[in-house]
Amino acid sequence: MEESPEELASIKKNKHDVHILIIGGGQGGMAILDVFRGYQEWLYIDGIVDIKPDAPAMCAARAYHIPTHTDSKTTVQQFDGDIIVDVTGDKHVTKDIKTWRQNEHIEIIANNSARLVFDLVCRQRSDENKIHTQDLRLQLLDCMLDISLRLEQHKNTTEILEQAIKSMHSCLMARKSLALILEDNRCQCFGIIDRKIPKYLPHGFAAELHHQFYDFEKRDILHRHFEYLDTPIHVPIIDDDFDLVIPLFKHSTLIAVLLIQSKGQISEQTSTMLTMAASHLRLTIEAYESHQQLEAQAINDVLTDSYNRRYFEIRLEQEVARIKRLAQGQLSCMFFDLDNFKPINDTYGHHIGDAVLKSIAVTINHTLRGYDIFARYGGDEFVALLPFDKNASHHTAYDIASRILKNVQNIQIEICPDLQLSLSIGLVTLTSEQLTTGKALVQLADQALYQAKREKGKGCVHAITPNKALTN
Repeated sequence: MEESPEELASIKKNKHDVHILIIGGGQGGMAILDVFRGYQEWLYIDGIVDIKPDAPAMCAARAYHIPTHTDSKTTVQQFDGDIIVDVTGDKHVTKDIKTWRQNEHIEIIANNSARLVFDLVCRQRSDENKIHTQDLRLQLLDCMLDISLRLEQHKNTTEILEQAIKSMHSCLMARKSLALILEDNRCQCFGIIDRKIPKYLPHGFAAELHHQFYDFEKRDILHRHFEYLDTPIHVPIIDDDFDLVIPLFKHSTLIAVLLIQSKGQISEQTSTMLTMAASHLRLTIEAYESHQQLEAQAINDVLTDSYNRRYFEIRLEQEVARIKRLAQGQLSCMFFDLDNFKPINDTYGHHIGDAVLKSIAVTINHTLRGYDIFARYGGDEFVALLPFDKNASHHTAYDIASRILKNVQNIQIEICPDLQLSLSIGLVTLTSEQLTTGKALVQLADQALYQAKREKGKGCVHAITPNKALTN
């Protein structure tokens, strides 16, 4: 049974499809073509007609794979769409179109009506572009806020980059994104891909990546934020290509690469957004690096690179509180003092004194266990905390102190080979029941050190235990 025109119109209306034919390939046709192409999801341009095949809109239409015609009469007669837009400005052409059309239901928009439609559509597109721009700006602010929050939460570089790639991917509406972090000879990766991503790329890929981006350092890329690549980067284990790159440098050394598979050339607004986001990401990484340096300076002694007194006192109270909660825990405190340090400075100079302090700190640190807490207390004094469990004897800390004493005596300063070094060590070990405060523990160790230096003649260990004193 044949369907009526009303039924066909109803079906077409429900599908929300609109088919148009443009008459005129000049500047007017070019403008209409440019505007209407923004609605390709529901508006179909069935063709453009002009007697000149090289007219601007005709050439553009062929580039967009839209049919072009030079025979107006035949094309209009065969058109079975919805609207004919006449932008020729010729009243005779408009009259002919009304005669040629086969279906009276086909609307004809011409002359002033065509100009009005064009103005209305342009205004609508302008409003949509403004909304899209504002939306991009909001996404950009969200992206920058997410990156900053990672810094505030003391996240590491990897977590900051991971959040950045997710945020940028959303803003760019990219098909695929990948972040590569270069760690020595390893290349860690993560991203948004339609397949599983290995944690590390094959050994040696990092070197290849460095080589591939070597010319970035020679060009002005350090002062740029992203770049389209003439030859896309192929990531073998992912088996995919990426054509947009955001390189991240640390002191002119490539540390990470953000790869994006874009959907063709990005808009000016998106380019601005990407530039700002990449710039913010670089500043965040720099701030993170500076924060790490400041944090290290806040807890480390500049000369010996061991912990400083301020950090030690924080950890002291934490360790005392922790040991006191254990049923049979023990905590030892060692106080170290370099014997005859002033004569060393006076005889050999302060640069030799500094070298001695560095060597002492390194030797003690290497002799202690990895979880012991060692710090420079001030001048030529050092201090250490050694936690033990219920199975440790009081002699365990004493044995460690004795090894430290011996190792220090074996130190040789290269520029002063005849210089003999020795330490005096005060040691106290208390059980969880005997511990009161960190201050009291250190005072006992200080008393033991005084006895080692004044009563035992230096170069020895004097230990105070709950039941007895040990000396060496």
